[in-house]
Amino acid sequence: MDHRTASELGERIADLRIASLHTQESLCEATELCRSHLQRIESGETDPRYGDLLGIADALETRVFVLTR
Repeated sequence: MDHRTASELGERIADLRIASLHTQESLCEATELCRSHLQRIESGETDPRYGDLLGIADALETRVFVLTR
């Protein structure tokens, strides 16, 4: 995944998280991700694993394709 795409994915995740009234902390609790990993995902510094995307989508009550569109 190139940096622009990773940044766009991170922004979508952050936007959906905020829209669903989750804090980074509450999303981390729901997904069992550590906060620093979620921060790196949202900032586009790292690519999430598929399992991470599944957990994030589930916690945000959406589907993976919505995150990755």
